[in-house]
Amino acid sequence: PVAPRPAATPMVADWLFLQSAKVLADALTHQASSCDIIHVLGGSQLALAGTLAAERLRVPVVITPFAHKGHFDDDRGSARAYRRADAVLATSIPDADLYQSLGVLSDHIHVCGASVTATEPATGVEPRRVHRIRGPLVVFVGVRRQHKGVALLLDVASFIASTRPDYTWASCGHRLRDADVPDSGSSPSAVRPG
Repeated sequence: PVAPRPAATPMVADWLFLQSAKVLADALTHQASSCDIIHVLGGSQLALAGTLAAERLRVPVVITPFAHKGHFDDDRGSARAYRRADAVLATSIPDADLYQSLGVLSDHIHVCGASVTATEPATGVEPRRVHRIRGPLVVFVGVRRQHKGVALLLDVASFIASTRPDYTWASCGHRLRDADVPDSGSSPSAVRPG
């Protein structure tokens, strides 16, 4: 058996974070040498690498972090990158509040939402026929985890089902096997697509 490694001190962890970001920044600087702007999707070392590359190339950098408070991309290294960015795009007001709490200037934060562009307009006729859906359909797309508020969503679904039985609820996304989140398929008015 391998003995567990001791956890790195904050100073060592910060140094390792910076070193890995610098390695990524070297590659990004080369690849982005003809770019007018760098846009990083995500936090962590990649976000810091993007800011370092942008500084070297003397171009603006925009970061869309998708951080989750207490879970990922809200660490000190990521916050350092967000503070150095010319702009940070938040997908919601709570996201913007998180980035501001990490020290990003409020005039550098822009709430733009999360958009999905469909390649073709969908009518929903076939899924409605297959699942015999007649009334309104509410779809939750995402990983069913407690920190994403899925328990509240399921409570709301139960309440709506008791007052509006014509509504159908669907959940699309990965369900963790060991999660303590109930399967949305347990409700008689729910479908489990794909």
